[in-house]
Amino acid sequence: MRTLLQHARPHGGNTAEHVKRARPLYYKAEAQAGYFTAPQAVAAGMDRSTLSHHARPGGRYLRIRQGLYRLRHFPSSPYEHVMAAWLPLRDAGAVVSHESALELHELSDVIPYAVHLTLPRSERDSAAARACAFTP
Repeated sequence: MRTLLQHARPHGGNTAEHVKRARPLYYKAEAQAGYFTAPQAVAAGMDRSTLSHHARPGGRYLRIRQGLYRLRHFPSSPYEHVMAAWLPLRDAGAVVSHESALELHELSDVIPYAVHLTLPRSERDSAAARACAFTP
C-alpha cells in the first residue's frame, strides 16, 4: 500500500529525495486536515512556481482558493470545512466560535449555515479578513 508521501513522487524523479523534501509540508498539512497555505508551503522550502505546478488539474494538491491548498489524496474529515475557513485567518488571531464551536465540540445538533470565526477587533477590517469570507 502506498503512503500519501509516495503518491506525491515526481514521475521519473528520485523518490527518496522527493519524500525528504515533501515531508515538512506533509506533516504540517496532516495536522490541519490535509490543508496548508501558500506561506506554509514556502516556509517548508517550496517555491511558488512549484506550488502552482502541483496545484494544476490532476496535480498532487487541490487549490481550494487563493493561497489555500489541500493534499489531493488526504482522507476527508467531517470538519474540514471549518479548517478551510479558519486556517487562512489563524495568524490574524481567528478562533472558531458560536455555532461552529458547538458543532466541533459536539454540544449541539444545530448544523451551522456558515463557519463562524471571531477575530480580534484590531484585525476585523484587515484585507485578510475581507478576502477570506467563507460559506460552505
